Amino acid sequence: MEELLGAPAAEVVGRDALGMYAPEDRDALESALADLAEGRTHYVQQEHTLLRADGSRLRVVMTVTTVVAEDGSTVLAGSAQDLTAVRAAEQAATQHAERLDALLRAVPGAVWTFDADGVCTTSQGRAVEHFGAPDGGWVGQPLLEAYAEEPAAQAALQACLAGVPVHTVLDLVGRVWDCHYSPLRDDAGRVVGGTGIAVDVTGAATAEREVRANERRLRALLRSAADVALVLDRRGTVRWVGASVAAHFGHQPQTLLGSDSSELDHPDDRPVIEAAWRRVLAAPETVERVE
Repeated sequence: MEELLGAPAAEVVGRDALGMYAPEDRDALESALADLAEGRTHYVQQEHTLLRADGSRLRVVMTVTTVVAEDGSTVLAGSAQDLTAVRAAEQAATQHAERLDALLRAVPGAVWTFDADGVCTTSQGRAVEHFGAPDGGWVGQPLLEAYAEEPAAQAALQACLAGVPVHTVLDLVGRVWDCHYSPLRDDAGRVVGGTGIAVDVTGAATAEREVRANERRLRALLRSAADVALVLDRRGTVRWVGASVAAHFGHQPQTLLGSDSSELDHPDDRPVIEAAWRRVLAAPETVERVE
């Protein structure tokens, strides 16, 4: 109590116990002590605000019980526990939960947990609504049954329940999901459930498919072109060569891959070609023609 009150024991002994607590707590404390003194209860535990010697306040859990003294009389014995660290931890946990909730509501994804039978125990996130359920709406559902018509999703869940982490991309309800399944284990290492995280990557997946399709169309066009066609990176390194290069330059396409394209230019033409190349890099929509 000396540390909690900020005063030596000599200054505490003989003081009114009620006066050590905040005025707004004294009625409840006095009533509890009366119940103890009159035998209506033998144990009381309450949360109150302790007044320290420097005037500051400290939130504590006060515990008081009845004790039989050596002379047979009944006395009250009490203790107080500082709640500062507990409250700080609770506040940090609350803030963390609020930030996580805000993140889940902002990100087009979902997070869920499930037990060892594959039954959903929690679910959060904007993506849940794509499955026709409100936030938390999956709770209580057997996910293996919910995935019955989605073999890839069912296989991922079954692997996770067998203790194997899974990362997979799934096409579900008309969207593309980047999914992670992670098993949860108890202290003995047994799988007791798992967590699932899904992020909606439909936009990125669609864009990637379009890029791949455009690349295929471009390659088909270049292969059929009668002129020499090269694909270069920003440094001018040859990354793809059309088959017609053999007829025009006498090089086999594979021998040019990875080479510096400027080696194909006549030394007298290189300054003009390099200037045109810099203009193209600076403005990707630019088309330069050089003879």
